[in-house]
Amino acid sequence: GPRWASWNIGVFVCIRCAGVHRNLGVHISRVKSVNLDQWTQEQIQCMEEMGNGKAKRLYEAFLPENFIRPQTDQAVETFIREKYEKKKYMDRSIDLNAFRKERESKWKKSESAPEIKSEPIIFEKVKLVSMSSMPCIKNLKMTSAVFIIKWSGV
Repeated sequence: GPRWASWNIGVFVCIRCAGVHRNLGVHISRVKSVNLDQWTQEQIQCMEEMGNGKAKRLYEAFLPENFIRPQTDQAVETFIREKYEKKKYMDRSIDLNAFRKERESKWKKSESAPEIKSEPIIFEKVKLVSMSSMPCIKNLKMTSAVFIIKWSGV
């Protein structure tokens, strides 16, 4: 199952899609390993606030009903580029810049709250839940800076 995430988009991805996301460039997608990399509070917040289901509703809002998911590597790359780089299927009524500014202001406010900053956050365990589960992260719990997450399928 997926053990990768594009934290700034807020989605979990498989290893195949992680490679494509990396090739998009960090100005579009920032990829991390769920279980190998260390995660900051900001990165976790991005994942909490978006999630695969919400991102799908945003970035695939105008995907044709009869759309068949790509299977070949080239077709997958083309689809991901159309989806995230060109925003071809996106619901443009949602202002992503306003969303990001709101998110950033929340982070700035939360910086004044006491939290553990000396210890990096890592993911201990990943458990898949059904595709219909929303949002992608539920029941985020902290046990000595080790987080357990659940997410919806990719």
